[in-house]
Amino acid sequence: MLHPVGPERRATYWRRRLVVVLVLLALVAGVTVLVRSLGSDAGAQPAGRAVIDPAGVSPTVAASPTGSPTGAATPTPPTPSTSGAPVAGTPVACTPGQLEVTTTTDVPVYGPNVNPQLKVIVRNTAGFPCDARVGAGTRTLVVTDAAGAQVWSSADCSPSAAATTVPLLASGVEQGDDSDTTVMTQKWSLQRSAPGCPTGLPAVEPGTYTVSGAWGDVPLPRASFSLTR
Repeated sequence: MLHPVGPERRATYWRRRLVVVLVLLALVAGVTVLVRSLGSDAGAQPAGRAVIDPAGVSPTVAASPTGSPTGAATPTPPTPSTSGAPVAGTPVACTPGQLEVTTTTDVPVYGPNVNPQLKVIVRNTAGFPCDARVGAGTRTLVVTDAAGAQVWSSADCSPSAAATTVPLLASGVEQGDDSDTTVMTQKWSLQRSAPGCPTGLPAVEPGTYTVSGAWGDVPLPRASFSLTR
């Protein structure tokens, strides 16, 4: 191998051997590159947008050193609830359907010269707070005798326009002086009244009377009480 023998010059044989060696080396290099290329293509992702399985995504949001979220989407404003509850922090007027209105007096029977206290109690029965408009200017109280004749009305003499808005908490909730209930009270002097407020009308006689009326557009239920001698 190291001493070629033949009719050609020694250099010719060495050149031939060198060409054969170079060809073999080229074949080996080509095979190596082909194997590596096939292995790389097998682990490559297909071209196009990658598909992410939502089940494998962590819900944790990374935080920046200042504590604020990074890469977080802009929050979407809350939408009104389909259950009828308002958005938290938004004042909403009470509706008649969510209120329980009661007409009553402080006691069922009054002795001589005792002025009855006529009361309208409004309670929020909903599971969320609301605002109610109350005051003497929002309601009219009427007293009738046992025969059904009207003997007094809060609208006859010096009707008031006073009104205010009070917050009613959710049903069953009480926080300090606030609760789910508000009470409107009117004292009656036992004096009769009539439209136009004529003077000199006498006081009512002992007997059974009924208080009713209206609070805004809401008719008030009737409540009976008695006056004794």
